[in-house]
Amino acid sequence: MEPVLLWVLIFFGTGALAWGNGSNDVSKGIATLIGSGLASPRRAVLWGAFWTLIGGLCSLVLAKELVTSFAAVWFPNGTPLAPTVVLCVILGAASWIFLATWRGYPVSTTHAIAGSLCAAGFWVSGSAIHWTLVNKAVLLPLLASPLLAFAAALFLLPLLRRCLTPWIHRCVCLHITQECTPASVSPSGAATQALTAFPIHAANGSASQCAALPAPFLKIGVDTLHWTSSAAVLFARGLNDGPKILAVALLVSAMNHGQIPWVLLIALSSCMGLGSLWGGRKVTQVLSRKVTHLPELEGLGASLVTATLVLGASHVGLPVSTTHVSTSAIASVGLQRGASAVSWEVLRGITGAWLVTFPASAAITACLLICCH
Repeated sequence: MEPVLLWVLIFFGTGALAWGNGSNDVSKGIATLIGSGLASPRRAVLWGAFWTLIGGLCSLVLAKELVTSFAAVWFPNGTPLAPTVVLCVILGAASWIFLATWRGYPVSTTHAIAGSLCAAGFWVSGSAIHWTLVNKAVLLPLLASPLLAFAAALFLLPLLRRCLTPWIHRCVCLHITQECTPASVSPSGAATQALTAFPIHAANGSASQCAALPAPFLKIGVDTLHWTSSAAVLFARGLNDGPKILAVALLVSAMNHGQIPWVLLIALSSCMGLGSLWGGRKVTQVLSRKVTHLPELEGLGASLVTATLVLGASHVGLPVSTTHVSTSAIASVGLQRGASAVSWEVLRGITGAWLVTFPASAAITACLLICCH
C-alpha cells in the first residue's frame, strides 16, 4: 500500500472512530434528561453534541496527561507500531462501535480500543505489551468504575431526596427591579450612566410564580442542576475519550515524537460532535427509557455520579468508560425503587455487549491484520 494512501486511511479511520464514539457515547450524558422528561430527544442530542465538542477541544489543555499515559502504558519501552498495524487497530475498534450502535447497544470505546491494541500487541510480539502496567492503569480502572458508580449512586440518591425534595417544582428567581437611566450629562453632551442602577431582587416560589416576575430573570431550580450535571457528563466524556482516540494514532513511529498535534485533536473533537448529531438517538432510547424509569431526582443523581467519576478520572489521567459508569448509576437508582423497577432483560443485553466488546474488537483487528499481511 502506498505510504500517502496509508496515512490518509489512518486519518479518516481515526475520524471514523471518533464519529462512532460520538454516536454511541453521547447517550450517557443525555439519557437522564430524556428519561426524566426534561428534554425531547432532538433537543437533548443537540445539547449533547455541543458539550461533547467543548470537552474534546478542552482536552488539549486539561487532559494532556491522558494522551501520553494511555499511549505509553501499552508499549512503555517506546515500541512503535507500523502504520498498517495502527490502521487495523483503528478500523477494528471502529467497526465494533458502529455495529453496536446500529444494534442500539451502549458499549465502551475504551474497551474496544483496548481489545484492538491487545490483538496488535500479540501480532507484533506478546512481550511488547507491559501487561502488569496495562492491568493496573487501564483494565483495573475500567472494571472498578462501574462498581464505584453503583455504590456512589446508592449513597447519593437518599441524600438528594432529603435535600432537594422540598425544592421540586420550586425555584429561586433573580430579576432586575429598576431600569438603568442616565445619571448625568458630560460637558460634551454625552450621557454617562450610573454604575449602581441595576439592583437585583431574589424571589423564591413555584415555577408559575417565577414565570410571572418581570423579565429579564434567571431561574435556578432542580431542573437547572440536572441540565448542569448533564453538561458536565458530556464535557467529561469529550475530555476523557478524545485523548484516548488520539493516543492510538500517536503509536505510529512517525507521529510518536512527544508532542500533541492540536489540529488532529480539533478534527477528532469535531467528528465526535457530528457523530453525536448523526446517530445519538438510538442508543439513547435504550438508556433513557428501557433500563428503568427515571424520575427527576433519580435522573439527577445518576447524572451527578457519572460527571463526578469521569471528570475525576480525566483529571488524574485514568481511562474509564463513560458507558459503564452511566449505565451502572442508572441501574443503581432504579434498584432503589425495587428489583421490579429495572428491566433485567435489557440490562442483560447491555452487560453482554460489554463483555463481548473486548474480544470482538480483538477478533476483528486480528482478521484485518491477517488480511493486510
